[in-house]
Amino acid sequence: MQIVFGTPISSNPFINDDKHQTAQIKHNHTTIVMSSLEIISVVLLSIELFHILAHLNVLFRYKPPSLDNLKDRRYYFVFDGLSHFLPWLIHGRFFYYVAFQAIAHAYYVWTWNKGHYAIRIRDWSVKEYRGKWITVDFFLTWSDIIGHSLNVYALTQFLLSAKI
Repeated sequence: MQIVFGTPISSNPFINDDKHQTAQIKHNHTTIVMSSLEIISVVLLSIELFHILAHLNVLFRYKPPSLDNLKDRRYYFVFDGLSHFLPWLIHGRFFYYVAFQAIAHAYYVWTWNKGHYAIRIRDWSVKEYRGKWITVDFFLTWSDIIGHSLNVYALTQFLLSAKI
């Protein structure tokens, strides 16, 4: 596979063509031409899919993190919150859901090891947790998965409309 950066294209209505580069991805005699916005969309789509898998891992207790490991992972919630917001800048859909998720993640970041709700979701998410599985935190995690899934849907629609 070879990626070659080239000249601007004019097929994407969201891009001012004289300012953006394209990338040609050559693989097995097939060339795909992508604008920089489309490349960013593919990266964000990959990140969203990662978050869905990470949250499903915690939700169904496949390999949840340890408490010691999660206590030092405040930055993950920054990354998780941004992954709800950044795709919205591209697709512009589901504003209220994105705003809810951004506010919730900002709260968790600011109150990580001291706020009641942040400690509750942190403790519920770890392998040492022995309480009820179906709690408010279970539904909050599903809500987070739904938010990432909506972004996957919207980014996929954006990329399909770009006809890459």
